Amino acid sequence: ETIAKANDLGIKVVMLTGDHTLIAKEMCHQIGMGENIFDGRCLPELGKNGQVPSDLGEKLEVTFQNCDGFAQLIPEHKYMIIEGYRQLGNKVAMTG
Repeated sequence: ETIAKANDLGIKVVMLTGDHTLIAKEMCHQIGMGENIFDGRCLPELGKNGQVPSDLGEKLEVTFQNCDGFAQLIPEHKYMIIEGYRQLGNKVAMTG
């Protein structure tokens, strides 16, 4: 119900999890989200000082727009994804 309400308000909900891709797809299915899940392998490495690439949002814009979630992530991946969405001008909130 919460996901549906967020969608009705124009809020895009994206799952970020360390779980396996198949588990993430099933969870998305159960809570009414789409099942277009990418894994951490689609992400570049962080820079030497833990810096997110300045062109991450641009390079992965289509992925960010079309995905319902990301799976098999480590904490650094989650940080990178959030920063990528911010680079594209999105407001980002995280829970869980």
